[in-house]
Amino acid sequence: MAQHFHQLLATGARRVIIKKVELRYALAEEVTQQVFPIMVAILFYYLLKIQLFTPFTTCL
Repeated sequence: MAQHFHQLLATGARRVIIKKVELRYALAEEVTQQVFPIMVAILFYYLLKIQLFTPFTTCL
């Protein structure tokens, strides 16, 4: 009986760990979805900035 009880505890702990990992993945995915458009906008801004100012810096 005690062995069965410990097995249930181990299974329950494993489920808790799996749930925590699933929640972390879900949170990471949500953050990525929110941050990705901002990162793309920043990338395009810097690419545009480099393209606009490169001719002036090469003349110096």
